[in-house]
Amino acid sequence: MNNLRIPVALGLTLILLSSGCSKRDEQAAAPGDTSAQAQTPIQPMQALVRANDAEPQSLDPHKMGIAYEATIIQDLLEGLVTMSADGSVVPATADRWEHDDGLAYRFYLRTDARWSNGDPVTAWDFVYAWQRAADPQTASYCAEGFRNTGIQYAASIIRGDIPPAQLGVVAIDAHTLQVRLEKPLPYFPKLLHSPCFAPLHKETIEAHGEQWARPESYVGNGPFVLAEWSVNEKVVLSRNRHYWDNANVRLENVTFLPITSDKVELDRYRAGEVDVTSGIPDAALPELMRQASNEVVVHPRLTTLGIEFNTHKPPLTSPLLRQALSYALDRDVIANKVYGIGNRPAYSFNSAELPDFIPPTVPSTDLAQEQREQYARKLLQEALSEQPASNLRLIYINADTNAKFALSAAAMWKKILGLEVELQGLEWKAFDSESASDKFDMRIMGYNAWYSDPSAVLSQFIAEQTARSGYHSEQIRSLMESARSMQESAERAVVYTEIERILAEDAPFIPVVHRAYPRLVKPHVRGFTPSPFGQPYSKDLWIATNTPLTEQEARPDE
Repeated sequence: MNNLRIPVALGLTLILLSSGCSKRDEQAAAPGDTSAQAQTPIQPMQALVRANDAEPQSLDPHKMGIAYEATIIQDLLEGLVTMSADGSVVPATADRWEHDDGLAYRFYLRTDARWSNGDPVTAWDFVYAWQRAADPQTASYCAEGFRNTGIQYAASIIRGDIPPAQLGVVAIDAHTLQVRLEKPLPYFPKLLHSPCFAPLHKETIEAHGEQWARPESYVGNGPFVLAEWSVNEKVVLSRNRHYWDNANVRLENVTFLPITSDKVELDRYRAGEVDVTSGIPDAALPELMRQASNEVVVHPRLTTLGIEFNTHKPPLTSPLLRQALSYALDRDVIANKVYGIGNRPAYSFNSAELPDFIPPTVPSTDLAQEQREQYARKLLQEALSEQPASNLRLIYINADTNAKFALSAAAMWKKILGLEVELQGLEWKAFDSESASDKFDMRIMGYNAWYSDPSAVLSQFIAEQTARSGYHSEQIRSLMESARSMQESAERAVVYTEIERILAEDAPFIPVVHRAYPRLVKPHVRGFTPSPFGQPYSKDLWIATNTPLTEQEARPDE
């Protein structure tokens, strides 16, 4: 399990973190597969249990920090749009939209959209929520997402130059939301599926303050409501009868379990306590592939895991040292031995699976590993001529695979470069605090493409978004600005490739692994379609019963 930036939130998220997908519907006992129906046990209760990596710190979308919080929030709150498994934009609270020259968008809200307390969802709820997200007083990671959209005046508001009320979003009437952009952004609707862009119930937040996101006071507009939250035990959601599409929601309850250990998660899955895991222990995967292949789902995620540097803390101010550390890592070993089946070595931030992305040609991709190691030693000698390299420390969020990754990297640096690196595993709060205080040297992080354009990751490398790493490139900033207004994806792809080349040379971050996520899914769970963009919505899942599947259910991808 890994910490992912939610890209709109942490640059997170995420992973967060954030991550071709194999369709579970093609497997013997897969959701929607009628051949497995006779062997599927009858489930009298539409209740699903999902493992979810760790305890959420907040279920307020403007306070979330890591991807596993977004997985829950996307069931509680629904924005203007959602995203399908293939990255397509799907109408949600807005049933349609239009725009004038790519600058003024008008979203038309469903008249039957309701909050969980029965109140109508209005355009004013979006205005309130978006102004709150951009307000520097909120101190939300989501602010970066609003800056990236180019919504009128968002950047000035986030800097504190003008009040949030001037944000370029207006309620024309109760069901019409107008959004003005400073420049055309051809993929703008794709950005809006993040929980950061969900509406919020103003009266609830004003009445309860910071405590509004608790079961006794939570008001959402998603398919589920927050029924119970037992810290470090479980988060339970129940069906929202006021949800506009409630007729097509099948689950009555969804329980999320904060399990940080893959081994514990596997034990609970085998004991029947978990229906869908968030990972599989690497050592157990080969056996599970042999013995329970119909329950194993391995699919690529558009997530790049690697090591981020604090580039304004000596000696890591030296690009030569950062490049030496990068070249010394054997990515094939880490991808295949540490992470296992489906993971691919990474030499760029975006992976080749992403549409309209052309990986750059950089020296690290053309050399054999032995040649990379020789080059790493040469770079280190050049770096040491400028300043000594000692007392380096690598921090990571406590999780089995993070620890293995850190140990492997440290061993390679010791063997190839003769550098000793201290390793320190931290709980999320301590990790975040250490990162924010600028004390870290290096940290294990993931960058996740949360929509289907390379800018999802690359936009995180403009100046305001990389304060923690200290990295800044005016050239990248200029290139990103030029790409934003290009209407053709092929034209943008050329610019993105150049940005990737610059990042490989500057090395503020070492891309190491393009992640694949193995998980276990019980045969009675239906509707599970793996997506490279994130976790499936619980509203799309259900528990099999003895009722035969319809033809459409048997072929959900058609």
